[in-house]
Amino acid sequence: MMQHTTYAAVVGHSIRQLREQEGLDQEAMAKGLSITQPSWSRIERGDVAISIEQLSKIAAILRTTPSAIVAQADNAAEALLKLDVQVESDRSNARGTSGGDIIVAAALGAIIAFALSRS
Repeated sequence: MMQHTTYAAVVGHSIRQLREQEGLDQEAMAKGLSITQPSWSRIERGDVAISIEQLSKIAAILRTTPSAIVAQADNAAEALLKLDVQVESDRSNARGTSGGDIIVAAALGAIIAFALSRS
């Protein structure tokens, strides 16, 4: 059975990896976007999609570009497809089992960590 995730989750995980690479915590990121830490956490989990303006601010804080974040997310989404994980554009089709969600999250983390290590 094919697992599912959302593109927002892939982007959020990519941002989390970049944040950790920069040595920043969630509170610092939230402050930079003028949002609460729980709101930031929802962004990283992919529970909410970010706006273009937020992407631009996030990229500036992480000392990268919006296109670099999107490219990293696109590469991760492509790698997930090779692992039979469908990346959906919205949450309506992305519901799987909670065990499957854990597997997808682990695979996503490994893919993005590998991509970052090659940068």
